[in-house]
Amino acid sequence: KCFTDKTGPLNALAKVPTKIYVRAGAYEQPVFEGLYQKHLLDPGWRCVRMNHGHDLMLDAPQEVSDLLLSTAQKKETTIS
Repeated sequence: KCFTDKTGPLNALAKVPTKIYVRAGAYEQPVFEGLYQKHLLDPGWRCVRMNHGHDLMLDAPQEVSDLLLSTAQKKETTIS
């Protein structure tokens, strides 16, 4: 129900400095593909496609780990 239930104010998302949308490319899901395409056009998002199934942490643990670590390392170097 994450796409149908009402949420509260979403302005907190704008305060998140690093936003990454990871698309599990081997999982055919039009809603997720639509979100991926939408975020590709938004400079506030980094979009990554991993050609695995929906459970990326199980299907591609090294790739997910590498992405998290590289994001954290970039964050450390850009904090002023």
